[in-house]
Amino acid sequence: MNRLQVAGVVWLVAAVIGALATVIFRGDEPAWYAITLVASAIAAAIGILLLWRPSRTTVVLSTLGGVAWVVLYGALIAIQSADIQAWTADLLFAVIGAVAAILAYRASREAAAPLGN
Repeated sequence: MNRLQVAGVVWLVAAVIGALATVIFRGDEPAWYAITLVASAIAAAIGILLLWRPSRTTVVLSTLGGVAWVVLYGALIAIQSADIQAWTADLLFAVIGAVAAILAYRASREAAAPLGN
């Protein structure tokens, strides 16, 4: 498994735990429920693309997705600052998305052969 595929797997892990946490814990906030489920779906799509069709475009999508993921979960951390369990979980999710994006970016930069478009 190459590094882009590892990044894809990390994105899929982020998507699954983000969706599970949403379904289990975010039922009281319909807007955040929808936003985090959409973010999880996007993370899953990025992960699948990195696994099966890695390209420069996919790496750019991963980078943009990582920034959006961190901003989203950063906002949730700020909103849920009074609940230590909620914001620590959101911090973990933010870190996982950031790691996935960084892995994909670094793998593309270190690749010996150029990626396709």
